[in-house]
Formats: sequence, structure tokens, C-alpha cells
Amino acid sequence: MIPLKDTKAEEYAQHIQQLVNQLKKTSKKAIAENEAYLVPPEVAKEKYGGRVGETFYCFPDDAPSQEIIDAYERVKPYYGTGEDAVSFEMHLSHRQMTVMFVDGDLVIRKDRELHIDRLTENNLRDRIQYAKDNYNIDWNEAKIFIFPYKTTYFYISDSFEVTLGGGRSDLRNPYNWFTIPFTEDFDYSEIRRQCREFAKSRPLEEDDYTSATIKVDLSKLMDEEPVKQPEPTKNKGCMLLLGLILIPSLLLLLI
Repeated sequence: MIPLKDTKAEEYAQHIQQLVNQLKKTSKKAIAENEAYLVPPEVAKEKYGGRVGETFYCFPDDAPSQEIIDAYERVKPYYGTGEDAVSFEMHLSHRQMTVMFVDGDLVIRKDRELHIDRLTENNLRDRIQYAKDNYNIDWNEAKIFIFPYKTTYFYISDSFEVTLGGGRSDLRNPYNWFTIPFTEDFDYSEIRRQCREFAKSRPLEEDDYTSATIKVDLSKLMDEEPVKQPEPTKNKGCMLLLGLILIPSLLLLLI
């Protein structure tokens, strides 16, 4: 995580880092300690919209105060509005660990192990086999999600995955994804044809991609003054002027 220039906000961020590190431990002692915060699957589904393959941990009354959230908004090193804005929850989230604030509680969701990849025939075949062997999803609802613009991406899941889009709002928008039911028996040429038709019928907005990437405000990360560029020297100008004067004179001498 990018350090925050506010003591309280950064202290809370480090607190989250410690919890994530604890939840990632696989020793018997750590697993036993983490079970105290484990949310039963039926409760997670009802209260947090939990899905197959997701694990939820609840830390009661441990969500940040409004003062800390406001501090983050003042010093956050990102800029953007609407869908492009980076919330405190997004800033605190780690790979495969999504942070949520729910009714004063801190909830950390251990996400499903899903992967996004570039669409090629070999990648699709490999990812299908990998998904069958490793994914914990509802196979009755499984689909192949394809982003058919420029660099074409795809992933396999039983529902749309916002977290796989990272900071890009174009990837986080389900409207931009073409889907087909999960199948091992596919016609790659037909999939490509359908992707082209989909992209043609639903062109991205001109600024959809360029405004989608999370941008970092570097001025908030550096204390130093910007380095001033040296002013152009006057010597080159003087030499040019001298040349313009001498050349006509030399030509007159040659006549």
C-alpha cells in the first residue's frame, strides 16, 4: 500500500496489514486463532452476499472512525471521481483479501482464487482445465466472461467479478463483458467472431479506458520541490546571429 500522510489513517492501514498477514498464516496455531473471527457460510451469504469459495472474517467494532475515513480522503494519493474513485476500503484491500466496513464492523473477505488472462485458444483451453481442477464455484452457473476490446481478456466464474478489474473502471463494468455458458467443447473461431460483433455493437466510450486506470497524485508522495529545468543558454542564439551576419559578407567577397 502507498503510505498515507496522516498518522491516524496510516496507523489504521498498518493495523489492516497485520490482520491480513495473520489471516494468511497456515500454521495450526494461526488457523485456530483465526477461527474466532470466521463467519459461518450461511451467515456470510445472508449478511455479506457471500458466494461459494469465499471466506469471511468479522472483527466486531473494528471499522475505522469517521475521523479516520475523513483523514484518508484528505491525504489519499489517488485522484478520480465516481467509479474511478479509490475508497478507503479499496486502498486497504490486498490481493485476494477484500476489506469492507459493515455497520461498524471490519470484515475481511478472502476472495476466490480466480484468474484473468489474455484470450488465445491455448490460454482458454489451459484455463478451463485449471478451473475444473482448482476453482471452487457453482458450476451450474459457470460462464466464460470475455472483455472483447483491444487486448482481449477472459476469466471463468459463476458470477461477475468486480475485483478482477482492479483499478480499471472499464474492466469493472459488467456491460463491457461478453459471456458464454461454460463449456469445454468450444469453437474458438466462432467465439472470436461473436466478440467482434459484440465490440462493434457496444463500443467503449472514448474516455472509458483512459479515465479508468487508477492514477497516483505524485505531488502528494514527494516532499521535494520540483526540479527546475535549466533555462536555454543564450550562446546558441548569439552564434546563430553571428552566422547570419558573416555569411552575406563572405558571399560579397566571392563575387
